[in-house]
Amino acid sequence: MIPYLQKIRRKLLAENRVSKYLVYATGEIILVVIGILIAVAVNNYSERNKAVNQSSLFLRDMLDDLASDTAYLSKMLLQIDNQLALEDWMLKKQEFEPHDLDSIRLAVAKGNWTFTINDRSFQNIQNSSYSKLIGYEELYAEVSKYYMTTKARVDLNNQTELLAATKKSEFDEVLEKNLLISTREFLDYSGVKISMDFPGSQKSGDAQAIFESLAEISTKNTLFEKNARHNFIYTALILCNYEAKALVKRITAALENNED
Repeated sequence: MIPYLQKIRRKLLAENRVSKYLVYATGEIILVVIGILIAVAVNNYSERNKAVNQSSLFLRDMLDDLASDTAYLSKMLLQIDNQLALEDWMLKKQEFEPHDLDSIRLAVAKGNWTFTINDRSFQNIQNSSYSKLIGYEELYAEVSKYYMTTKARVDLNNQTELLAATKKSEFDEVLEKNLLISTREFLDYSGVKISMDFPGSQKSGDAQAIFESLAEISTKNTLFEKNARHNFIYTALILCNYEAKALVKRITAALENNED
């Protein structure tokens, strides 16, 4: 093709046909430009395909992250739900008996309700050369909103719970003094086995002191505050779990549509 064009160009110049040569030259330039545009288009198409494939891989990794989060949250929510049931029982009960000490021990147990969101795949997207999901632009907006909103919600929960852990109420001191742990619990916590006749191993502590403290207004306020905090955390984590599962469905549908 090129030798043929060169032959035409030399012939026109030899015949001194300038006007026709200009027309020819213009046409040749147009052909070159068209060729360049086609090459650029093919290259862009190839690069976009690579970017879309990379985005698909990011999303598949994100599905793994979300699956890990929802599995952990489901277990955590069950634990908090059980804890709330015990707290509600203790707050509503008017009179306590010595056999209630085990339930009280469980109701006032210090759980760790902090949660760290698994955003590894989202951070990989942010740090990639594209900084977004190519081919999944609408989904990327939803993904970004989920991770930013969820992280803010979880961080607030963690700060609230960690701050509460640093505070000790008068009721906590009463419990530490009078609610002795059992032999079985001592073994679980310390790994050290003690004999059944070890002094104090079978004592339940001063139950009456605990019951009297439970009747005080300051204790009631402390327990209500703790219960309200746990309810707030429970509600927030339920929302996180729901949104994570909803995002899984949207990502799965987007990946399936891209394969079609």
